[in-house]
Amino acid sequence: MSQPEEAIASENQIPPAGQDASGGNGTGDKTDLQQALEQSDEIAEKIVRQHNHERRELPRKIVNWHATIAINTPSGETSVPILIRDVSAEDFDVECKFNLSSTKPVLVTVALPPRNPHGPPEIIQLTVSMPSAILSHDAFCFRMPFVKFHGKAREALSRFLPGGKDSMF
Repeated sequence: MSQPEEAIASENQIPPAGQDASGGNGTGDKTDLQQALEQSDEIAEKIVRQHNHERRELPRKIVNWHATIAINTPSGETSVPILIRDVSAEDFDVECKFNLSSTKPVLVTVALPPRNPHGPPEIIQLTVSMPSAILSHDAFCFRMPFVKFHGKAREALSRFLPGGKDSMF
C-alpha cells in the first residue's frame, strides 16, 4: 500500500483502546482539533450576531404590497403595476416588470392590508420620486423616496413601521 492509502486506511480504523472516536484519550480531555472547532463556532456566532442587527438609520419592514404608478406617456397617463417589497419612514423598495423612468415625481396608489382581517384593503396615495432602476433577476428594482403624502397616507403607513407614528419624519 502506498503512503497516502495507508493514511486513509488508518483514519478509517477503529480507534485503539483508551481513545475515543474523536481522537481524544477517552478521559474527557479535548483535542486541539475539538478546541479549535469550538473556538471557530464561537467566532462565527459573534459575527452573525454583529451582522444581523439593522444598521440603517431608518429600519425597514419587509412587505408584499400591490400598488400602481401613474406614469405620463405621450399617449396619456398609464397605470403600471408594481410590488412594494419593503418600506421605511422615507421610502419604498419596489419591483416592476418594466424599466420605468421619470424626471418628475409620480403618483403611487398602494393597497395596504386591512385593519380588519375580513375588511377591504386600505387604499392610500402618495407622490414619490423615481430614480433609475436596477435589473435584478426578472424584475427592475427601484428605491422610491417619498415626496408628498395625500390624505391620511402618512398615518396609515406609520402603523406598519417600527415605532409607529413616531418613526414618520
